Amino acid sequence: MKLEIFPEDILLEYVQKLLDGEEKPRLKMSRYFDSFPESLEPSEEFVVSWQNMIEPVVKKFIADTFSLHQFLFDSDGYVKKFCATDAEFWQNIELSFSHRSAQRLYEHMLMANSSDEPLYLIALPADALFISIALADFEQYSYAWFAKNKASWIVSALFIAWQPVKADLPAPWQSCFKDPGSVDLPVRAYLLERASAYYSCINHLVRRSIERNKPADSDFYRLASERSGAGLPLNFVASGNIDKVCLNGRALANLIREAMNYWTQDGMIAIDDDRFLNGIFNESGLARELIEFETVIKEFSENKSLEERVDESIIFN
Repeated sequence: MKLEIFPEDILLEYVQKLLDGEEKPRLKMSRYFDSFPESLEPSEEFVVSWQNMIEPVVKKFIADTFSLHQFLFDSDGYVKKFCATDAEFWQNIELSFSHRSAQRLYEHMLMANSSDEPLYLIALPADALFISIALADFEQYSYAWFAKNKASWIVSALFIAWQPVKADLPAPWQSCFKDPGSVDLPVRAYLLERASAYYSCINHLVRRSIERNKPADSDFYRLASERSGAGLPLNFVASGNIDKVCLNGRALANLIREAMNYWTQDGMIAIDDDRFLNGIFNESGLARELIEFETVIKEFSENKSLEERVDESIIFN
């Protein structure tokens, strides 16, 4: 008996399993992957099915991620706040999908029988978003890549929301503060709120290091939730390398101050966005956390110098 297998159908089944939460979906037809073509050749019917799959998934993902979180928008020259329950919020979203997300996920599906990595960077920003949603992995793409490919503000905001922040590495969204002119108004405010959560966590980490107490993971979750506002708490990954934590925190603090100066002066988009951004800078707790950061790193440095002097006295005496 001759068995006819259509790679398109297998891919649709595979991606649906990924979206249902299966990390490594099992497919009955995987034993035939060696005979599949390396590249997917989508039919018209498949393209329609693919679009019907991804658009509602992405829309639901946006609504679930941000919940009732309010973003700032330029409305006829003035700032207005909208959340995912407002029609105006969705009117400010433009996402263009292509078949490249299917191609990349097809390559990912075939990885079970191949050592070739998918060509993730050959995609549109909206494709990158869907790929990341399907794979539950938001570390394949950088903000430099999004800026180069002129990603929609919502794509940048979603990656800011979902990418983990590792304390001993620069924050993945630090490049947004390096190039403040390229950051859209809704993302500017959101970055300040995420930065507040970030500093709340690293201040706690450094303070506990000085006290020689190891903070609990629940501490970071609580602090990140308090500072992140509505929507997804910051995914903060602690580190024992406090020197690097302090170094990264100081570099980001300088960039935040420079970006704020630009956003509230020469880089203003609306008539009154400086008032809103200054308000968020203070109300989110970021202003207070930056002051606290300078205090704790000074204490850490003094404590470290004292320990080094004690060690030296022991060695030479």
